[in-house]
Amino acid sequence: LAGSSDSQTVIDACLQTASEVTDALYAGLYLAEDETTSGLSLRARTPGSSLPERLDCVPRNLSDRREVGAADSGERFGDAVPLTAGGEDVGALVFGGATRRRPMFLSTLAASTAVAIQNAQRLERERETVAQLSELSRMKSTFLATVSHELRTPLAAVLGLAELLARTESGMGPERRAQMTAQILEQA
Repeated sequence: LAGSSDSQTVIDACLQTASEVTDALYAGLYLAEDETTSGLSLRARTPGSSLPERLDCVPRNLSDRREVGAADSGERFGDAVPLTAGGEDVGALVFGGATRRRPMFLSTLAASTAVAIQNAQRLERERETVAQLSELSRMKSTFLATVSHELRTPLAAVLGLAELLARTESGMGPERRAQMTAQILEQA
């Protein structure tokens, strides 16, 4: 995971690990859609799970929620653990039928998962920024090369005329000198 650059790879690995260490029958990992909404989108799930594609908020605990159509025997929808890193809600892990559910264990698992996902997302954003900055640098270099070329072409003509004017032994008359001076002024 440490070397992975793809955030989806990190998300899938986190879900797989969380599912295995909790012995869950099914699991899902939801992530915040963006900073402006409280909704969460399902980003990964274990095979065979039928979790909703979206949650309206970061769940704090779903242990008391019952499945639709569940028998009165008390089947749980599952457990939900919020993923929080640096005081920021990243998403939630949802488990069904987990046998290892101690709160301290789940909160440690959630914290590690949140940090891993947040790091992968930051790395992705940094790579995008580097790519954008590289493109800007390339564009700047192209622009400077073009401007330099465009400036050098008329400057060469101006310098040539100025050098001819500077030669006193050229034997040019005042009329020709005036004409060359006009050309220099025109091209400058």
